Amino acid sequence: MRSRFIRSDPAAHRWLIVTGAPRSGTSYFGEILGRDPRMNTLIEPFNPDAGIPAVTERYMYGADPDALSRGDRAILESLFSYDFKLKTVHSTRDRLIETVFKTLFFGGNQLALLKARMNAQAEYSLIKDPIAVFLVEALYRMRAMDVFFLVRHPLSFVGSLKRLGWNFKVHPLTSKMDLCAAFLPELVDRDPDSLSWCEHAAYIWLAIGRQMQRLIDVGIPVTPIFHEQISADPASHYERIYRHLGLDWTDEVRAHVVATSTASGKAGAQTGVVHDFFRDSSSIFEHSLAQLDDEERETVIRITRPVLDAWYAAPDSATLSDTGTALHMRGC
Repeated sequence: MRSRFIRSDPAAHRWLIVTGAPRSGTSYFGEILGRDPRMNTLIEPFNPDAGIPAVTERYMYGADPDALSRGDRAILESLFSYDFKLKTVHSTRDRLIETVFKTLFFGGNQLALLKARMNAQAEYSLIKDPIAVFLVEALYRMRAMDVFFLVRHPLSFVGSLKRLGWNFKVHPLTSKMDLCAAFLPELVDRDPDSLSWCEHAAYIWLAIGRQMQRLIDVGIPVTPIFHEQISADPASHYERIYRHLGLDWTDEVRAHVVATSTASGKAGAQTGVVHDFFRDSSSIFEHSLAQLDDEERETVIRITRPVLDAWYAAPDSATLSDTGTALHMRGC
């Protein structure tokens, strides 16, 4: 029945995935690419809080699709045919009419899925999901796709979490023994409850950074995009990405990028706002860095050094090393 309401053929689409650490700009990236009417955006299907109901664990992990359980393999397969649904998520900021509408019909990510199914112009499907970061290899081996991996400096990442008051826990990673051994061997024999909030966040960044390194090492054609670099000149970066993908880079799209990334003159987001797209993106690094005290900065640098030193010229600088420069936007 559901297939009757899909106005284009997902099997014929060019597929993309946008992932990386949370707070690295995946939402904005997906929103900008979605300005082309031929782009369908599937929002966080692997987020257990808002995604496919059968997804019950954060950070599903798998490299070989044939080694996945039957249930996990079915979840991934459903994605490529649009044969899935998403949870309805309510917000404390919802007005009464919004709450009623979401309860009776659909809302948020589910509405985006409905639009994707009804989009007769669609030629692209984009999976926007930082929580899918450890499934990228399996997804790619099931269906070759463009992989955009967004990287944000670990100090900026942790500073952003502190601004929001978010206490990310490393438990979803350490509880999977194979994932922990591959990406966080430092924690295999350590009780994660002994870690400070800052250590939790730093280890999450380290594991995700190592995942990008692994994808490159095994030959997955990843396009790394460093948050601080794209933030310094958003319009030229997005124009380059648009042209690489064959999307229509119009005056309207360019004006939207400029308006949302440079026009406001402020680096800080509105208080309590998770996604504020009207900011001076070139100043976000310094603003996020200022959220951390000296001890927190030292902790983040100490933990993330195995990857941080390879990608950045200095541990407290957004300037890329030669390696980071070679990785940024490679192949795009």
